[in-house]
Amino acid sequence: MRITARLVTVSALLSLAACASHSAYGPDSNDRLDDSISASKGGSSVDAAALMALNCKEQDKMLAAANLETDEKKKLITLGKAYEAAKANFTKLDEAASSQTDLLYGKEGDTIKANLEGCRDTSASAYSAFDRFTRELIDMPVVQEMQNKKMINVARVDFATLRTAIDKLGATDREVLMNRLSAVEPSLGQPL
Repeated sequence: MRITARLVTVSALLSLAACASHSAYGPDSNDRLDDSISASKGGSSVDAAALMALNCKEQDKMLAAANLETDEKKKLITLGKAYEAAKANFTKLDEAASSQTDLLYGKEGDTIKANLEGCRDTSASAYSAFDRFTRELIDMPVVQEMQNKKMINVARVDFATLRTAIDKLGATDREVLMNRLSAVEPSLGQPL
C-alpha cells in the first residue's frame, strides 16, 4: 500500500511540474511578444532594403523614351514593357506594405511610401499611354502605301504585336478589339 501512495504522490508531482512549465492556453504575452519581435527583426530588414531599392524610375525613363520614338512598333513594345514592369513593382510594394505595415513606420518608411506612390503613378501613366496608343493603332490599323504604281493596304504595326498588346492591357472589351483586327486583316496587301 505504501508503494501505491508513493506512486500516486510521484505522479501528482510530475503532472504539477508539467503543468507549471507549459500553460494550457499557449505561451504567455511576454513569450509571444519576444517571438514576434525576433521574427520581425529577422525578415523586415531584408525586406525593407529590397523595398527601398524597388522603384519605378526606370519605367519613367522608358515612358519618356516611348514618347520620342517614331517607330510605332518599338513605341508599342516599349509602352507595354513599361506598363508591365511598373505594375509588377507596384504590386510587390503594395503587397509588402499591406502584409508588413511596420515597414511603413520604421526609418525606411518614408522611402518605401515614396516608392509605392511613385510606382502607383507610373503604373497608371503607363497604362493610360499604352491603352491610348493601342486603341489608336486599332482605330486605324492600316495605312495606304504606293507599291508598283498601285496603292495597297499595309499594317502600321504587325497584327501579332497588336494582339499581344491587347492581351497585356487586359481590357474588358478585349474581344471587341480582337474582332476589329480580324475584320481588317483580310484587306492587307490588297490593292485599292
